[in-house]
Amino acid sequence: MRAPSLDGWPGLLVGDMAQPRGGPMITGHSSHQIGLDADVWLTPMPNHILNPQEREDVTATSMLKDPFTVDPSVWTPLHTKLIKRAASYPQVSRIFVHPAIKKVLCQQAGKDRAWLGKVRPWWGHYYHFHIRLKCPPGMTDCEDQKPPNGDDGCGTELANWFTMLRKAEIATAGRPAAPGAKPAPKKPPLVLGDLPKECMTVLNSGGGGPVIAPDGTVPAALNAAAGKDAGPPEPHLDPQALAALKAQMSKKPGSKSATPAAASASAGTSAPTPASTSTAAAASTVGPDSTQSIPSAQASPESDTVPLPDRKPH
Repeated sequence: MRAPSLDGWPGLLVGDMAQPRGGPMITGHSSHQIGLDADVWLTPMPNHILNPQEREDVTATSMLKDPFTVDPSVWTPLHTKLIKRAASYPQVSRIFVHPAIKKVLCQQAGKDRAWLGKVRPWWGHYYHFHIRLKCPPGMTDCEDQKPPNGDDGCGTELANWFTMLRKAEIATAGRPAAPGAKPAPKKPPLVLGDLPKECMTVLNSGGGGPVIAPDGTVPAALNAAAGKDAGPPEPHLDPQALAALKAQMSKKPGSKSATPAAASASAGTSAPTPASTSTAAAASTVGPDSTQSIPSAQASPESDTVPLPDRKPH
């Protein structure tokens, strides 16, 4: 990565990549299981190499001021340069970012916009960006992403994503728990017995295979899963702004805005300029994780299509 020397970025903090020998990750991230995906924090590297304890304790910085807007006190032109630099490599197939980050990239891209076609919006990527590499040459069992279709994704597609963000915020923010309701049961951990027997051959091939508990779990992986999240919680609207957003969303198309507060609550929801003339929006977007949990308002918006991955891991 040449961002430090060419763009002035201090250095990369890399998050999740893949298991040492591939396979599912117990913390999720099924898209990382074949070793072609990595998360890079949008937090600049400090002026020293983190020691082991610092790597455990450090928390990424959110780029969002609210669910729809990048925080201008945190985001800098260096962030745009960093993502553009990553997208410029021919080995990079896709980069996934939060829709609000995609919007600010569209605004700051300038005349050179070809790289924007690789940068796609996806849920949850508000403190890091997800790099997906192309399949290595000669790897016949690897199925590549479809090439970008020439649309920069800054028009209809991005507007659809902000519609989905608004619906998701209404569905999830400030929802009180029902009296006496029990928390949803946790998904049982993935055990090696759930995997094809060939996986044990791969895991043991490098020597020092994983220590397996009697119940089939890998204790070290479970301890890692119990660790704190790498990033801060995603921001949500306060009650007043949420009420204004609900009022705005309830109005029929073509009617005037409810109040100035309603417009404020949906900050960042309009399509940025220059808008793309292409209407091939969601069909060209592919997400990094086919098994990622998506709130129901996101999974089934009334008039929008949620983009789905088009590369199957093998």
